[in-house]
Amino acid sequence: MSDLCPFCRAPEATTKEGDDKRIQARIKANDPEAMVWSACKLNRSSRSQDVQKSNELMTKAAELGLDSAHFHMGCAYSNGDNGIARDLGKARFHLEKAAIAGHGGAHYNLGVGLLEKGEDDQAMKHFIVAAKSGYKTSLNEVKQRFVDGWVSKPEFEETLRLHKESLEEMRSDQRDKAATLHPYTPPTAPRRSRS
Repeated sequence: MSDLCPFCRAPEATTKEGDDKRIQARIKANDPEAMVWSACKLNRSSRSQDVQKSNELMTKAAELGLDSAHFHMGCAYSNGDNGIARDLGKARFHLEKAAIAGHGGAHYNLGVGLLEKGEDDQAMKHFIVAAKSGYKTSLNEVKQRFVDGWVSKPEFEETLRLHKESLEEMRSDQRDKAATLHPYTPPTAPRRSRS
């Protein structure tokens, strides 16, 4: 099992060309996961045609409803990355689509945005939902807010318990391997004292 592709469970390609060929076949079959995978690889390039192709693939994957594609599009619009002009309305749209689908990073980013606007209670709701779904960065935010007195002890305990259950449910060697191939660094939530 350890030598299987995290996408299709077929034996891993032994060459870069074989890997690229397999991903292109999955893209032609309208596999949104393969589109996001390829888009993330292309984003590492500085060539404008690669960035443009990356944006096209990510947009197509979002149109197919993949939550992680909406998440990446939301981040790109939020930061003005990858040749995409900064547009907070579109960023919020994509992050909300991803959050509705249960993407922990999207809930976290929405929480960060709400904190910046001073909507602390709504932000905490997003952090708690994300933490309960196994998103560690949100759990750290909930923990800090518990220490600061923003979150009750029973609410924190429930969040912690559900976070651990979620992680145990999702645990697999292939998920761990896939996560190492595309690491994500979330934005930092602003700190304010409770008024």
